[in-house]
Amino acid sequence: MTRRRRAPRAAALLAAVVCAAASPGCNGDAEAEVCDPAAYSVRDDPRIAPLFGRCARSDFYDRNLADVVPILIEKLARGQREPLKRAKEELAAMGEAAIPELRRFVDLHFAEPQGFAYLQNALDVLKLSEAPGARPILLRCLEHPGDAVRLAAVQGLGNRHGKPEDFDRLEQHLAIEIKEQKHVVALALHGVDPARAEDLYLGWIRTGERTGLWKFIAIPLSRSRRAATRAACSELFADVALDVRAYVAAPAAAAGDAEALAFLEAELGEHTAEARQRRTNATRAASEAGLRDLLATTFRSDPSPQIRAVAAEGLNAPDELDDATRDLLRGGLDDLSSIVRGACLSMLVARGDEVACERALAQLGEGTLQLQEAMTALARRLPSDAELAERTYRRLLERDELEAFLPLNERAGTLKSIGQVPTPAAAEFLRALALEHDGELLEGLPVHRWAMIQAANTGDPGRGWLADQLADEEDPLRRLDLLWAISAARTDATRERLLALVEEPGVSPEEVLFGAARLCQLGPTAEVAGRLKRLANRMEEPEARVALQCLLWKWY
Repeated sequence: MTRRRRAPRAAALLAAVVCAAASPGCNGDAEAEVCDPAAYSVRDDPRIAPLFGRCARSDFYDRNLADVVPILIEKLARGQREPLKRAKEELAAMGEAAIPELRRFVDLHFAEPQGFAYLQNALDVLKLSEAPGARPILLRCLEHPGDAVRLAAVQGLGNRHGKPEDFDRLEQHLAIEIKEQKHVVALALHGVDPARAEDLYLGWIRTGERTGLWKFIAIPLSRSRRAATRAACSELFADVALDVRAYVAAPAAAAGDAEALAFLEAELGEHTAEARQRRTNATRAASEAGLRDLLATTFRSDPSPQIRAVAAEGLNAPDELDDATRDLLRGGLDDLSSIVRGACLSMLVARGDEVACERALAQLGEGTLQLQEAMTALARRLPSDAELAERTYRRLLERDELEAFLPLNERAGTLKSIGQVPTPAAAEFLRALALEHDGELLEGLPVHRWAMIQAANTGDPGRGWLADQLADEEDPLRRLDLLWAISAARTDATRERLLALVEEPGVSPEEVLFGAARLCQLGPTAEVAGRLKRLANRMEEPEARVALQCLLWKWY
């Protein structure tokens, strides 16, 4: 479909803004030439202009895209920031299919004096990957002379890929790595073999070794459910430094040690400002060890809202809440502190708690802080609860009706909240409002652009509704606003919508280029690169074809 070209109000408004900022004829000089907004081109838009700018390479793109793994691997050595970030994510998602090329890449750069940065990029991929083949490469990188490379390999083994038989190899790095990084090794040991690591930690405590690591190793000890570890903690907690003693006492108390429990009760009962950090430690330790009675007492009585919030998080840890704990957290909805109220509201709404959901809905009609608190809690639940989303949308419409007489800037909080509701109705409302106020600014942006930024959060159904509006929208700037909104989330539906649009005959070169840039960011390369290459070969407009070639070389 051929798009009719014109300079409507939105284009004229942005033209005036751009001219005022950039044109010597709009600099406030009374004798200067007045710029003509009608002469404004969509290519001057800050979302489009950089795509037509100078680039490193813009010749004919002729790479073979049958296998995209080598192209993504190349980005680990020469990619710009965004293409590099996306390449890491895609290579990790490919799993075992990417491992052979990653291994070759590591082999190629392992001995290079300046190769450590490339190796770190490869290690970022391996740490994210689920592929079993990542482990041998990580083990090899333990031998690298660069400490940053070794530490990244240690983390990859400790967090995901290590096995119990790697324990001895990792333990050797306690003697190799610098003092400031030894804790990374110590925690990685727990990742590959928790029982053996806990025995090692307890041995250090028993003999007074490696005291600088105690504050790190105490946390995995506190959450241990292993009988031997808890028994050893009962033996040792009284001799541990006070700043970590609670973490060693907590597993002992969980196993029934009365002295350890009494120590924690004493720590939590010292309601002075000086003892606040110790109470925080004791609360966190109790949370890790599952000492729910202590957490309940702290939640009811501690004077610090931050500590009460930590206790609430610990109480909320189980998959299912018992009635007593649910009632306790519901009581937190009336806490004098917004920190505690917000924490309890978010936890309970996420569980679909009826009382909390009703409270959040009621707060939608209250002050700005209450509105923000309610939307923070509701945002996590709405995508999976269509009924709650509909009720939230209706309440926000009621609020907006009461604010209708206010200037748009004073309604921004409510309008942003509407944009967080995952429903087509919210997208439709924001689009209608933007068209009604065409030519105005909101928070420094044209209203339509601002509203589409908010509407991008209305979920895939909302973005799908926005995509349908492109069929009738003729204003080139509003079309860019819609394109940005519908491409805001990395989903299969988003990718297919954008591909259909850029491949549609008659779409302007600027939109094709903008859509292609968004597709490069969305990926994956295997789905996008080949179709964009074919699109570049078909493009007739010379400048846009060069710009698209440039984009292809940048990303692929």
